[in-house]
Amino acid sequence: MRCLWLFLRCRRVVQSAVIVTVIAALIRLRSESTVVLPALLGGNPVLLSEAFLYSPFLGVVIALALHSDMASWERIAARPLWPYRLATLSTLVLATAGLFLLAVQGADLTPLDRQAALRAILALAGTGSFTTTVLGSRFGWIPPLLLAIVTVGSYAFLHPGYQQPWWNLALHTGSDARSWGLALLLFLAGARSHTTGVQRREYTSADEPGGFA
Repeated sequence: MRCLWLFLRCRRVVQSAVIVTVIAALIRLRSESTVVLPALLGGNPVLLSEAFLYSPFLGVVIALALHSDMASWERIAARPLWPYRLATLSTLVLATAGLFLLAVQGADLTPLDRQAALRAILALAGTGSFTTTVLGSRFGWIPPLLLAIVTVGSYAFLHPGYQQPWWNLALHTGSDARSWGLALLLFLAGARSHTTGVQRREYTSADEPGGFA
């Protein structure tokens, strides 16, 4: 237990949990409201539940909790850390999904559904897991944040008569198998990178001449 406690302390799990809770509360307050998006493909404007404006960012927040400030020391750890990393990532994803489902309970998520929102969260969490490992905590959150913004913007392309591209998993209903396959692929790739990969070494004061940790 002490090893697990130290593992969690050197990460931003608590801060991320607070942010996820705040976003979930915002979704709960605004889940019954809709916004009108311009129809970029013609036709009538798109009515979108406000829950879809905030839910993609839940996947971004997960990435904030994954990088360790002690990554340099973890490279030489005597005990394998991949079980702790996998447990942390899995718990964060499941807890975030649970909070989201509680937040939208009884809400009409026009024009998609709960599964579509969960799929976007899963894909962004996987993307953040990979980029945080490769780019480090200072820059690893930027790619999933940009993808979340693009995801929200892409909802303006929702149109009943338009065949959505298979790779844009945000614009398909929850029953679309190909979108789920892509989301799971992104998550599994990110999870493998996070659990078994070597995190990018951060520059700290210990790297300065005469510095110490």
